Amino acid sequence: MESQQREGSIPSAGAPTQGKGPAGPNRSDGSLGPFLAGLLAATCRLGPAQAGAVLRRGDGNRIDVLAVHPNLDSESPPAWLSRAAQFAHDSLQANRPVSGAGAERDGQHILSIPLRLAELPLAAAFLIQAWDEAALRAARERLELGVSLLVLAESRQAAQKKELDLRRLHQAMETLSAVNRHRRFGSTAMALCNEAAAQWRCERVSLGLLKGRYVQVKALSHAENFSRKMQVVQDLEAAMEECLDQDGEVLHPAPQDATYISRQTAALSQRHGPLAVASLPIRYAGKIWGVLTLERPADRPFAVDEIEAVRLALELCTARLGALREHDRWLGAKLAGGL
Repeated sequence: MESQQREGSIPSAGAPTQGKGPAGPNRSDGSLGPFLAGLLAATCRLGPAQAGAVLRRGDGNRIDVLAVHPNLDSESPPAWLSRAAQFAHDSLQANRPVSGAGAERDGQHILSIPLRLAELPLAAAFLIQAWDEAALRAARERLELGVSLLVLAESRQAAQKKELDLRRLHQAMETLSAVNRHRRFGSTAMALCNEAAAQWRCERVSLGLLKGRYVQVKALSHAENFSRKMQVVQDLEAAMEECLDQDGEVLHPAPQDATYISRQTAALSQRHGPLAVASLPIRYAGKIWGVLTLERPADRPFAVDEIEAVRLALELCTARLGALREHDRWLGAKLAGGL
């Protein structure tokens, strides 16, 4: 039987009422709701338990129902769920598991276990069928262990995501730091490419800027001098224009659900690799300004979190690049006018 994500309210005392409660808890990645439903299904099988629910302490004496297993056949909550609301309230108050007799017939028991998850006042309540103390104790131990293991797994997943977010921010800040050490556009553009190549382990990173209707490569990582007549530069500019024309990121190999065109990007990869390629548009002053293209061995395609990190780095660095570009062009025009 399937678990059901629900949103309703049950007072801790009195007849249950069902309706739209406040929004349920959601992590930034939106995975907590499905996790709660999965937790109930897995733990009910382990117990075994006849039914389960995840409850949250709301304002006043209200208890919100966030997930139920198995699915409810009607909008009216079963009697055991109304009884479970009081057990959930008590277990959250005491910060320990609380159990007691069910409300429907002999042999039924309700166990409420606090969920130490996302710093929210949550409890998992289970309906257990046990005819003697030994069976009840065994079911309780299995349910408590199952909940603890599943919450631990979720906590580790959340910690890994936090670590990933911190690494992404660190990469972006390191790139910004490298860019800020220079005062001329040329050296700043080179620093951006070199640092991006180091942070994302690329063989080559290139910066191209829009000039008229075309993109011109202005900087290559670890290359002080290059010619636009070089085949690799021409292929880079073609891939950059493909990205710019679509005003969106272009990857090779492209994801299966990709809707963009990546013909020129694939050609760049095949002629000079094979390579994994990622091109990201750069916006300055509200307009498309240029493209950053990253290349590395084909066996290490760019992951979504890496693209997000590069995107963040560009957002942080573009203002500096744009201002230096305008300053250098103004300085060049002033010097030319004085000659």
